[in-house]
Amino acid sequence: YNDLLVYNAFKNKWRQINAPCTPCPRSSCQGWTHKHHLYVHGGEIVSRSQSQFMHFKDLWRCDLITCVWEELTKGKGGPSARSGHRVAPYKRGGCVLFGGFFDNGDGPGGSPGQG
Repeated sequence: YNDLLVYNAFKNKWRQINAPCTPCPRSSCQGWTHKHHLYVHGGEIVSRSQSQFMHFKDLWRCDLITCVWEELTKGKGGPSARSGHRVAPYKRGGCVLFGGFFDNGDGPGGSPGQG
């Protein structure tokens, strides 16, 4: 999916946010927040036959006040395409990324850390 939902713990309710220009649907991506932004990096999408994998290396930011997504990478450098990695906030708006997985479908298990 590529939908965005916000949970309100005080009301015990979910609310779906309809935003234009969302990232492609994906799984195993990582997200973190800083101030009023949600950041999402990487992830993968698998074909229905589960024989083809596409990994993402993009970085997206969603302004949680205006509900507008923006792709920050747009061909710029950064980590290789991956899924299953972990990201944690670090210092003033930065983050730390560790690990991940890349599977090109050529064999069992794929290639950890290969992009």
